[in-house]
Amino acid sequence: MLNLIMDLILTYIGTVTFGILLNVPRRGLNIGGWIGALSFLFYRLCMMANMGIAFANLVGALIIGILSMQAARYKKMPVINFNIPALVPFVPGGQAIKW
Repeated sequence: MLNLIMDLILTYIGTVTFGILLNVPRRGLNIGGWIGALSFLFYRLCMMANMGIAFANLVGALIIGILSMQAARYKKMPVINFNIPALVPFVPGGQAIKW
């Protein structure tokens, strides 16, 4: 459980810092970080339930898409400001490092 919480915290930080590198406006960084962390949480929960990596990636990508569209309407910003940084945890090899 502690490992999952640490992964979510580091995923949030990684998503926000990647958003900074992409020059996402400040008002969109926090919600973009939450989108990345929530999508990674659903990904990890699917993996823990032995649903397979393809299904887990599909669920994570769907969560990113749905939440990004809602955040874009709420913040009146382009969707790409939310979905590109949120995809960082799903980059191949990103889970290669085990703590």
